Amino acid sequence: MSAINAENRGAWQALADELSKQRPSPGRAVRVTGGRKHKGERGTVERHQVSRYSDPFRYASDAQAHMREMSGRFGFACLVRPDGNGAAFWINAEHLEVQP
Repeated sequence: MSAINAENRGAWQALADELSKQRPSPGRAVRVTGGRKHKGERGTVERHQVSRYSDPFRYASDAQAHMREMSGRFGFACLVRPDGNGAAFWINAEHLEVQP
């Protein structure tokens, strides 16, 4: 049974609209808020994909899988090109904050 159905479609749409504002999609400006090496740096997301080191959908219920896919955070990684000088770096999407 799917977690999204006719009865709760409006609630899921409201969640998707809110989560999409903070999804680190390609082309968005971000700031690194965690991690070891790049904390505090600002840059632009070049790639956003499922991390090869973790499977975000392995132990998730249908609802959790939908939420993880919509938010693009847990189990996802981003290639960030820093502002100014420096080489692009990969970082877990959980450590990024989308800038307005």
